[in-house]
Amino acid sequence: MTEQAADYLRGELAQRSPDVSPVFRALAAAGHSANADLLSVYGTLFLTGAMAAARNEDRGIVRTFLVEADAIAGQLGGDGNRVWTSFGPTNVAIHRVATAAELGDFKSP
Repeated sequence: MTEQAADYLRGELAQRSPDVSPVFRALAAAGHSANADLLSVYGTLFLTGAMAAARNEDRGIVRTFLVEADAIAGQLGGDGNRVWTSFGPTNVAIHRVATAAELGDFKSP
């Protein structure tokens, strides 16, 4: 199942334009705007995808998804718990550590 989730997110990311995601274009077409709730859920999907990619040892996708999640967290401007996601810059940082651990990327002091 995690590989399927990573494949789905990989497909979504491949369809991204440089400035606006297909998801937000579809929402705009339906009369909705990208608010903090939607950004939080969207960012959380990238964190979940990053963990799935780490379990599949796909370092490139891990890096790409974490960069995307970080950009979304930056749009929020801080941590929050919208739609029970606990999404924000701190959660992205936690997932950077978690994916590094999953990939075995430890540095000794």
